[in-house]
Amino acid sequence: MLLLAAKIGILANTHGQLSAVESATWQKLRTSIGVLARNGVAVGPAVFISEDGYAVANTLVIQKGITDLVTETGISYKVKVEATDSASQLTLVKTTIRPVGITFVRAADRSDGEKGNILAVLPHQVLRAELTGAEKIGVDQKSKRTFPVQEIRVEQPALQMGGALLFSQSGNLIGGLFAALAQEAPSNQQSFDIQGAAQSSKQATGNSGQQLLTNRYLGPRGLVVAYSPTWEVTNKAVLGFLTPEKKASYGLLGVFISDSKFGGVEIQSITKDSGAELAGLEVGDSIVDISGVMIRNQIDFSRATYRLIPGTTIPIKVRRKVELLTIMVTVGSQHAQVDGHQKSSTAQFDYL
Repeated sequence: MLLLAAKIGILANTHGQLSAVESATWQKLRTSIGVLARNGVAVGPAVFISEDGYAVANTLVIQKGITDLVTETGISYKVKVEATDSASQLTLVKTTIRPVGITFVRAADRSDGEKGNILAVLPHQVLRAELTGAEKIGVDQKSKRTFPVQEIRVEQPALQMGGALLFSQSGNLIGGLFAALAQEAPSNQQSFDIQGAAQSSKQATGNSGQQLLTNRYLGPRGLVVAYSPTWEVTNKAVLGFLTPEKKASYGLLGVFISDSKFGGVEIQSITKDSGAELAGLEVGDSIVDISGVMIRNQIDFSRATYRLIPGTTIPIKVRRKVELLTIMVTVGSQHAQVDGHQKSSTAQFDYL
């Protein structure tokens, strides 16, 4: 473990290209970051979210198998996996004894989780990155639930980004990367799902002619376009991990939708006994407003539903043929939760 601790110490010397503000952020984060290891080999970063030893890591890291968490001070702790949240692709781990000399971070919110310069933290490197503000829709292929995904540009080859954690310049956790597209050779782009399986650019985008990458540069290196769940998803996951149940509770309306050619999203099917069915929503209705938030497309819908609080009753405006109706719907709850990393390894994600 001494060698691993020494490698963690080197991390402080790998950010010479960071700005003064970014370097200050990293110095603030150092006592919150640890490295998860298997048999003395570093596999990925983890960040403490409480003083009693709870930390979160990218699920990509957990799937490699872990036994220890080594802090910035060089102290090694045995850890166990507590829970995995499939929407955020974050896994909760806990040290078997209370750690010393650590600080903990909070999840980012709208003030620092939507756009701007950020840091990407890997086991032995801190990289400059940028939240572009562009959003897409992610799909959990296991539950078929959609979630908002944000685009990130990073100065690093895509193959070296697995397991990275993202932090705002105020030092708050934005989330973990789960997909990346290399900038080089656009005709042969590769994307990677959470298990690292290569997919074609056509599979990742749904349109082989769509060019996702440009020749923009943050600095001396070419950029990688990567994707992470938005701050709404990460925020709910972290708050859920801190509850006694260790589960993130996501608002659920009980509808499957597609973009409507007339604006809004059209309901394609409704889950039996869901809040949508009980309230009287119908297949073919176009949702145009959720609790005062205009819904123009699936991205708006996904973002709005992730901000809903289970158990509350909200107004939803729908266009039904030529009528505009306001229907009160009680928000249901869904746990995007898989206990233990063995089961979570079967989850697959795509983005649209």
